[in-house]
Amino acid sequence: MARVPQELLSQIMDNQLDIRTAKSCALVCRAFLTPAQTRIFHHLDCIMAAREPFLKLHGILAESPHLITHIQSVRIRFHQTPSLHTVPVLNMLSNVRSLLLQEIFWTTQSTEVLDAIYGLCRGPNLSSLRLSQVVELSGEVISRLVASPALTHLALSSVRFANTAVVDGLSFQHKIHLTSLELTTSSINLLVPWFVEGGCLTGLRHAICSWDFRKETTLQTLLDASATSLEELQLDTTFEFTALRRPPQNLSLAGNTALRSLDVKLLLHPGTFSPWLVELIGSHSNPTTLSRIILTVILPPKPGVTDWVLFARLFNEQRFSGLQTLGLRFQRDARTSYQALKTVMADASEPFSRLELGGVFRCRGDERRNDGEDEGEGSDEAEEDEEDDESEDGEEDDEQGESGEDDEGDRDPWNI
Repeated sequence: MARVPQELLSQIMDNQLDIRTAKSCALVCRAFLTPAQTRIFHHLDCIMAAREPFLKLHGILAESPHLITHIQSVRIRFHQTPSLHTVPVLNMLSNVRSLLLQEIFWTTQSTEVLDAIYGLCRGPNLSSLRLSQVVELSGEVISRLVASPALTHLALSSVRFANTAVVDGLSFQHKIHLTSLELTTSSINLLVPWFVEGGCLTGLRHAICSWDFRKETTLQTLLDASATSLEELQLDTTFEFTALRRPPQNLSLAGNTALRSLDVKLLLHPGTFSPWLVELIGSHSNPTTLSRIILTVILPPKPGVTDWVLFARLFNEQRFSGLQTLGLRFQRDARTSYQALKTVMADASEPFSRLELGGVFRCRGDERRNDGEDEGEGSDEAEEDEEDDESEDGEEDDEQGESGEDDEGDRDPWNI
């Protein structure tokens, strides 16, 4: 019987096997052992609930230290004051490449736990750091968290600082070169100047940012700092157009010559929506590179009439010759989404039809499960994106953890 190459075994187990199956494979033969262990121990989920799993894991790692290098992804989630029994395990980890800190009230944590987290953040191989729903931060804390010289992916989602003087404590222990940055936080204006001053954004390729049009924003500064490198931009507006008394502030994409993909999520408001969006997209000075535009529209309870012709005609110009995908998605209940689709096609049927014949234009509604409606063209992808990422806490072998990195990834809800 011919031997299966070790590289192929590793690839199969990394991409195809669940944890339970990988444990069975580890018992098959010696050739299966290392790739199976790599899969089993790749991700560690610390939700700070039970004492026994961490004691068991500490014993396993102390007896077989070669397994420590297999742990490359860690999620730390605090629903309560964490057990100090997690600290010895965290202090052993030396090869963590991806770290997620989730639901943490920073000032209530013990010094031992915080020092263990800071130690992970100083790791020479840590390339991805994500903070989600972490509150009571300070400039000094952020500076200590972005301490790895290998850091290229940083996400700050729903983080909150203890005070607005956060910039006073911000500094870089090592210069970092980010290629991916997510700033979906109200503190974006405090953080962007810090990143720009530190020279972190000159090679930025992927950005996800929240955007409040009602306020002065440093988002334009971010776009300018990454002008020649930014390839993918996702904007999530944080306001309702109906609350505006004057036209929304806009951004310019004139300097972003490498931009290939633009995603915008906003609440539709008649009369303001189309001119604003046309101005945003039309500002791109090198439209031949722009190949993908996805617009997610959150519909108000009673959508009014919107000038879709103005928006549709923009893409029938020769200047957008590189456009391969133009997607419109309407989010509300099935009935409202269906009516919006009919309105769009009736209002701008000719220009949109030409794009559709070219395989460029796609339009759909989003049926929400809790609405109970069956009408319209429902889409389940949005719900898939919001799948619960709860871990298997309290179950047997929880210390190895089942990989949870997929639910934090940037999956495309359009699947196109």
